[in-house]
This record gives sequence, C-alpha cells and structure tokens, in this order.
Amino acid sequence: VIPVDTIKPEPIPVVKPDIIKQLMAENPVLCDISDYRPYDPTKPMRRDSAALLVHFELDKYDLKRDFRQNAATLDRVISLTRQIVADSTAEVRLIQIIGFASIEGRIRHNEMLGEQRAIALKRYIQNAVEVPDSMFELNNGGEAWAEVRDQIAELIEKHDEKSGTTVAELKRAISIIDNEPAADHREQRLRVLNGGRTWNYIKEHVLADQRISGYMRIYLERKKP
Repeated sequence: VIPVDTIKPEPIPVVKPDIIKQLMAENPVLCDISDYRPYDPTKPMRRDSAALLVHFELDKYDLKRDFRQNAATLDRVISLTRQIVADSTAEVRLIQIIGFASIEGRIRHNEMLGEQRAIALKRYIQNAVEVPDSMFELNNGGEAWAEVRDQIAELIEKHDEKSGTTVAELKRAISIIDNEPAADHREQRLRVLNGGRTWNYIKEHVLADQRISGYMRIYLERKKP
C-alpha cells in the first residue's frame, strides 16, 4: 500500500482556448467555408450585415486609410487575417471581395472602377499579410443597381412627404429599374423622371454611398484535430 502522503496529484491539463471560435463569434465577417455562397448581383450586399465595407472617393480606386471609417475597418481585416494565418487550428480558404461603382455615367468606366476597387483591397491585404492570389475571389459588381433599388425601396417605407419627392415618384423609379433591361437607358429614364426632381432626390439620398463601396467576407476552414 502506498502511503497517501506520497501520492502526487496528476497535473490539471491546460485547456487551450479556441481562439478561432471566439473570433468567429465576435466577427461575423468570418464564415465557415461550408457557408460559402457565390456573389449574386441580384441581391443587395447592403443587407449583409456580416460583410465589411470599405469606401473609395468619387471616381477613384486608390484605397485611402484616412477616408471615412477605412482605417478601423482595414486594421480589423488585417488583424483577423493574421490571427487565422498564425493559428494551427484553422486556415483562410477564401477572401471574397466585391467592388462597386455608382450607376451614374458610362457603364464601361463604372465597370472598370468596380474591378479596380476590388483589386485595390486585395493588394492592401497582400501588402500586410502573406496570402496567395489563389486565396482571393474578386467580383466586379460594376454599377450597383441592386443596391440602389434596395435603398429606394427602403426610402419608400420610411418616406417623409416633405422630403422633396413622393412615394408614387419613387415607385415609378423602381418600376423603371425593374423593367428597363438596358442599364444606360435605365439611367437616362431616371434622370428625366418628373422633370429631374426624382433623380436629384436619388442623387442626394442614395448615390453617395453607391459611388464608394467595396464589400468583403472571409471564409475559413477548421482543421480536424
């Protein structure tokens, strides 16, 4: 019989906290790769509260940290990516980026802006964290018609009759977006609607954000123990 006072207790194992699980709970922009969905241009990204948004100046595609809330957003993106890359329990599988431009002006120019804005965000991440091109999915959202339509519909729900336009005018704008297949004709019809009054309202209340948007989500995969 071994005397009780000579028995040494087994050390209590140190349980390593699940950092990735905690990061995912605190940062909805991090998604499991099983939840991946390709970009759907018919669905407004502004409804995706989990995605992160960066801003670009009007008609520009160089990404500036000191523009609006970009610094905080970009720092968060880099911090999350670094933590996942350094963790042995998970890996970044895909960084999905969508670049947008306003519906104003020439379509080809706006498509170029959307593409270059997505590229600019990708390059910013790669300058800070060593991640290969294959890890990125770049989507050119081009002219953000789905975003514009969604925001006009939201304005109808919250409409103030003293705002300078009417619900009927805004519904007519949505009808044009829904039924005019040619984007350039669609814009021109909106511009002349109600003598230009509805277009001026849309420019003031909708297009400011559509000129400058780029969205991102990060998909990762948990490694099996």
